[in-house]
Amino acid sequence: MARAKGLHHCGEALWHGPLRFTQATLDRRFARGFTISTAYTWSKTIGFIDNNDSEPSVRAIPYLSRNRTVRGYDRPHNLQISNIWELPFGKGKKWATNGPASWIAGGWQLNNILSFYSGTPFSVTASGTSLDMPGSSQTADQVKPAVAKLGGVGKGLPYFDPFAFIPVTDKRFGNTAMNIDEHLARARPG
Repeated sequence: MARAKGLHHCGEALWHGPLRFTQATLDRRFARGFTISTAYTWSKTIGFIDNNDSEPSVRAIPYLSRNRTVRGYDRPHNLQISNIWELPFGKGKKWATNGPASWIAGGWQLNNILSFYSGTPFSVTASGTSLDMPGSSQTADQVKPAVAKLGGVGKGLPYFDPFAFIPVTDKRFGNTAMNIDEHLARARPG
């Protein structure tokens, strides 16, 4: 029988901002020593800086709110599937139940963990020359209402529409946040 281990929800406001998550787990032990565990987490990490030793990208006090964004380590969807198989050798198992074979082959397990999670948010940055605010990072202006995903991979083949963004040329911050909530992932067949 499957057992739901827990459903958790948490939100805690820190300087880094809130981490909100919901997690569900399910464990199932089958016959012959096979166990499978699954855990799914939905989360969103919003904050001002990525690490304890970091500083905000925008340091001017009237503009500190521009640092609040989805953090670079945000992984909204995380599915973990693990299994353990106790091999059928040794005392109390199907084969090699006694003698030297039991001692050599008994007690072994095969373990497996599969991890599936959504990708990293990305930032479109721009030159900060016109900003005239040393130490602050600049983002680009988004000039199209939606950014088309072109799907290209490699030199000269953009993944998203590069004409959706332009550099900022006057003394102000770009209109995009430090991270745009887009997720890029690429699977390579083994």
